[in-house]
Amino acid sequence: MKLYLKILISVSIAFNIAFIGMFTFVRIQHHRMFTPTPFHQMEQHSEMFCNARRELKPLKDDYRKLRLNFFNYMTKDNATEEQMHKNLELMLEKQKVLEREVGRKFIDLRLKMSNNESKELFRSMIRNESSEIRRNFNHHNKKPRKQRGTK
Repeated sequence: MKLYLKILISVSIAFNIAFIGMFTFVRIQHHRMFTPTPFHQMEQHSEMFCNARRELKPLKDDYRKLRLNFFNYMTKDNATEEQMHKNLELMLEKQKVLEREVGRKFIDLRLKMSNNESKELFRSMIRNESSEIRRNFNHHNKKPRKQRGTK
């Protein structure tokens, strides 16, 4: 009887250790996936980020307006294919301008950074972007849940 009790306690302790270890691992991974980009940690560059955001705001606003117009037009009963394509092209052109300016701002920033700062910043951005891609992929590839009452 004592042998069975020792085995039962050993198995119980092993499961508890495994649970605590897995919980700790998940917490660490979750924290690493969502580490903020070091923009705010690099005080000497934070003003430049604020200025860049301020300068890019009109471009972002214009792009968002065109995107909203594109979707609004799609809801109209009398929407023509020709106008849909025109609206799409306008939106894409504005997005291209915005992305080009964002890229230029990153190039300007990189030229003012040390090698270590740039590695820290851009590796953090890669990690954040990669986790966002994985999260979106996993979200969109979930199997639909069965509804109640269906077989």
